[in-house]
Amino acid sequence: MNEKRLGITPEIYEKIVLNTEKILHGAADVRFDQPYEKIRISNVEFTEKIYELFSDIRRFRKTAKKSEPVCYYISTSYDYGAYKGIIPNVRFC
Repeated sequence: MNEKRLGITPEIYEKIVLNTEKILHGAADVRFDQPYEKIRISNVEFTEKIYELFSDIRRFRKTAKKSEPVCYYISTSYDYGAYKGIIPNVRFC
């Protein structure tokens, strides 16, 4: 497995970079009763890998003079429940 690239083979990773314009990253584990050590991989490390993928997509699209890609990020803390008004930690990559 190629952990550096989310376990995706180099060939598939390249196809994703070449053909992706938008990413929707819906955070990770929403079970708030888990110890931090257990959820760190899915909630922190995986998110970092998604941002790395998005950076590669952005770099390619800029070089290829294509439109700017978009990465939508939804925080785990707001996957469950309701929030009135603008959600402060939903952000664009």
